[in-house]
Amino acid sequence: MIVFVRIVNEGVEVFRPVDAKRVSDHVFEIVDEWQGLDEVWEFNHGDRVLCIDHTFQDGSQGLLAVSAVPPGLTN
Repeated sequence: MIVFVRIVNEGVEVFRPVDAKRVSDHVFEIVDEWQGLDEVWEFNHGDRVLCIDHTFQDGSQGLLAVSAVPPGLTN
């Protein structure tokens, strides 16, 4: 699955599509690794994140990672 993660070192809102695996209905684990890009992701490889359906400025839709999920909590 692809989820979108905010890039936090930009002056505008920018998102990076990353690979993730579904843990439960709205929880995903990021399996993509930072690849030497000059970016700081809001969430990183191995983080479990809560995702919501999101409509981006260009009208496209996707799953947006909005918060970290504590270890052991999956729903």
